[in-house]
Amino acid sequence: MVMSGDIRLGEALGRALPDVHGKVADDRILWMVNEMNGYPNALDWYQRPSDDFPPYRVVSGQLKSVDTHGNLGDVNHPLASKGRYFLAAPISWLEEASTMGGNVALVEMQELSAHFAKATGGGGVVCSCSKDEVNRILASFKQNFVALINEVVAKK
Repeated sequence: MVMSGDIRLGEALGRALPDVHGKVADDRILWMVNEMNGYPNALDWYQRPSDDFPPYRVVSGQLKSVDTHGNLGDVNHPLASKGRYFLAAPISWLEEASTMGGNVALVEMQELSAHFAKATGGGGVVCSCSKDEVNRILASFKQNFVALINEVVAKK
């Protein structure tokens, strides 16, 4: 169902999680939980990138502030010039971003919104990136997820 697109990745992940407990290593369960809920310690990636964060979630893009009316603006913070960002959002948010019109995806950067509250005037922060980047993340996730499910099924 996942490979054919009959079910959204976020939904498939939520259904599969209870079934894999005790059947795969804890680090793989943690990966599934982080993919479903988002990566809670994503700010750490900007300070010291490590193996704790999947490299397929790093994209080239721009940080933009979003005001209460949905208008985009520039972010006045040194991190805004970095150019590469870790998309920590839940996989379901990335699925939503992939369906936006046009070639650009806007992905909420919840972990940066609170951190940049002064720099953005209290608004939110999004990463503006190519939809190809988001689709690459979704494809990588799907490949890893299907491999994990196949591994669990093979153990039965």
